[in-house]
Amino acid sequence: MTIRHLLLLLAIPLLAITAGCSEIMGLIEQSPPPPVVEEPAGVPGGEENEENEEDTISPATPDESEFTGISERTNSKHVWAEPLVDDTTVTILRSVAQMSDHVYFEIPYDGGTARFIGHFVDRAFLVRAAVCPHCREESVQWRPDILICDSCDTRFDPVTGIAKDEARDYPVGWIMTSLFSERIVMVLDDLQVAYQRTASGEERLFEGRRDLPSPLQCAGCR
Repeated sequence: MTIRHLLLLLAIPLLAITAGCSEIMGLIEQSPPPPVVEEPAGVPGGEENEENEEDTISPATPDESEFTGISERTNSKHVWAEPLVDDTTVTILRSVAQMSDHVYFEIPYDGGTARFIGHFVDRAFLVRAAVCPHCREESVQWRPDILICDSCDTRFDPVTGIAKDEARDYPVGWIMTSLFSERIVMVLDDLQVAYQRTASGEERLFEGRRDLPSPLQCAGCR
């Protein structure tokens, strides 16, 4: 066998290999690359997306914006406020207190409730227990410019608390109220003590405490 024949025999398989490689490369060039899927930032694989969203939701809390502050006991004669009561304060909405010339509300007291009557005088808000200091019945009602006990018919000046016809007056003193743009806030203990001392016919609303100045003196203060 001549050298020429050997070279010819070696060239045939080389040509076959070259052709096969060219065919493979052609197929690779014709196949499009796989699409790239972008994963959400900070969420590997996207599998924890729902869990992460749940983690960002705050626990449900009562929405005070839905609190109307007005009681179902409100009628054509009397507005009743539904107060917010916590361990130390009692809050009523100022808009409810301004719906009429007076407003009723109740607080927890001695296993039951204690009723109060509030009203504005200029920009001061005055509050008195709806219990009569003369007969000690919780039957004091608001009438135009006067408080009347339905049990003993005693009449009181709603501002000064002085009784007509020499009956027992309301105790001397004032229940402190804090007025804000939307709310009126009172101290729960002050209201409970004031109710108890009014019902007992005491002369002073708070014992051992310096009397607050009349809120009417600061009705225009800011």
